[in-house]
Amino acid sequence: MSAVDLASYLQSNPVCPVCQSGDRSDFFEQEVMSNDYLNTLASYLQVDTNSLLTSILRAYQCRNCTTIYCDPWLNSKTSAMLYGLMYGQ
Repeated sequence: MSAVDLASYLQSNPVCPVCQSGDRSDFFEQEVMSNDYLNTLASYLQVDTNSLLTSILRAYQCRNCTTIYCDPWLNSKTSAMLYGLMYGQ
C-alpha cells in the first residue's frame, strides 16, 4: 500500500490525546506495544504490527501525564471502520 493510500486513513496527532500537552518524547519500546486497533490495522494493510509501528506510525510518550500514543493515528472514519471489523456492526 502506498503512502498516498495511508494518508487517507491517518491524521496528525501532535498533542497528547489525554491531557492535550504538546510536550512529548520519542517512545522507543515499540516492539512491546500492541492493541486490537494496531493488530487489525496491520492485518488490513497486510503488514506485521512491528513494521506498522516502525515504518508508518511513530510512538511518543507525553512528558506531562506519561500516556503513550502514536502520531499519526487513525482518523475518525478509519477508527469507525476498524471498530466495525473488530466488534461487528
